[in-house]
Amino acid sequence: MNHRCMALILLWVTLAPLPALADCTSRPNVFGGEDIRCGNQTITSRRNAFGGQDYSNGVSTLPNAFGGWDYSDHRTSRRNAFGGLDFSDGTQTRPNAFGGYDTNKGESCIPNAFGGMDCRKGSRQP
Repeated sequence: MNHRCMALILLWVTLAPLPALADCTSRPNVFGGEDIRCGNQTITSRRNAFGGQDYSNGVSTLPNAFGGWDYSDHRTSRRNAFGGLDFSDGTQTRPNAFGGYDTNKGESCIPNAFGGMDCRKGSRQP
């Protein structure tokens, strides 16, 4: 399971509303993190000393005992029975047939050629 994808989804949901349902894309960077672009916004991350990520928007993550992440903005995630994550804000993810993840809020991510993920908001409503 790609925890960076889960972080991308959470950051994507957090950044909403972006300009008119903007698509997001990510790619690895030289700092061991990712560059995430959603619409006209770019967030970068780098690994931190605790096994998580520090993001340029001020959010940082730490792994927790439930197989998920604790976020510096007081959100958490934990593994669910579908092989995805349940986030404390109500977002649930599950793997899809393309090697990415879908959420219960209509977002879908698939791997891209750069080693990151491309995510789109679909027409599905929760």
